[in-house]
Amino acid sequence: NPQVVREKLTAYGLVDEQWGGETIMVEVSAVTKQGVDALLEMLLLQSDMLELSANPASPARAVVLEAELDRAKGPVVNLLVIDGTLSLGDHVVGGLSGGKIRALTDDRGRQLKAVGPASPVEVTGFDAVPVPGDDCRTVPDEKAAKRILDRRRDEAKVKDLARKSQAKGMDAIRQ
Repeated sequence: NPQVVREKLTAYGLVDEQWGGETIMVEVSAVTKQGVDALLEMLLLQSDMLELSANPASPARAVVLEAELDRAKGPVVNLLVIDGTLSLGDHVVGGLSGGKIRALTDDRGRQLKAVGPASPVEVTGFDAVPVPGDDCRTVPDEKAAKRILDRRRDEAKVKDLARKSQAKGMDAIRQ
């Protein structure tokens, strides 16, 4: 029910343009494909109005969509490139994992040498499986990647130890 959805979204400060708000809402059905064209038109209109653009010459920035461990390939990560150009051989850091890009594969299974903004791509070369939603960026070299990852992993260990000691304190209080 679109009306109920609109009402619930107002609780998050998202008020439909039709109700005097600033949020563009388009009714879409993935099943019937109703409204998909209207959604795409609204996305283009909004990007023009906000003057959104990406710089393919800048260092790549992407977001992790999915990630899994493949027995043959190692960590396989699906990224959406947001800005810059991601190329074979680039050093990347995403969350608590990183590595050197060994392969870039598009959605049709074609091997690529580079991929630009707004492109989904499957990547291999990470040392561990990142978490979906992690921000992923290229870094100048392996030393920079190692330095960033070491710092992030140390911070994660400290947080984990603090959480465990807090849990132990709560257990002591319960007893």
